[in-house]
Amino acid sequence: MSTPKRPKFSVGDIVVNTLYGTVGTVTDIQQIDGTFLYEINHGHSLFTEQALVLLSEFTDDLWIAEEIEIELPFFLGEIVRVRDYDGHLFKVVGVRTEIYRYYGEGWEETIYELKRLTDGWEIEVHLEDITPLADGEETSVTLVQDIVIATPMNASLLLPSADSEN
Repeated sequence: MSTPKRPKFSVGDIVVNTLYGTVGTVTDIQQIDGTFLYEINHGHSLFTEQALVLLSEFTDDLWIAEEIEIELPFFLGEIVRVRDYDGHLFKVVGVRTEIYRYYGEGWEETIYELKRLTDGWEIEVHLEDITPLADGEETSVTLVQDIVIATPMNASLLLPSADSEN
């Protein structure tokens, strides 16, 4: 009788997902049909052992992932007023977020695409130029998205050095 197969990684191990080049912590292990599947950072996906490598054993480049949180106080279809448009009413027909990253700095801009109710004329405006039609309870939504910034990074920079104190 052979000994049962053991998982290659343990909960708490820091691993590199070679599919995406990102680093994460094993947060759950499941076994399905004799195959171990690993949850990383409490995510909704499971990964096989072949897709993961311990960070301490990884020698390739990593990609830096950044989580960006953007608040959208106006919804598609909402009726709004716009500064400098003499009380005309507009309908929100689109929203776009532009993400800027430069060495040492970065910012995000949210641009609303609006259509005037009287004639369908379309404009693009920044959030600060929009006024809700009626003030009321807060109805904004917050969007959280993981953005992968294409910046290679040496994995050895993430490992604690032998002379550092823990």
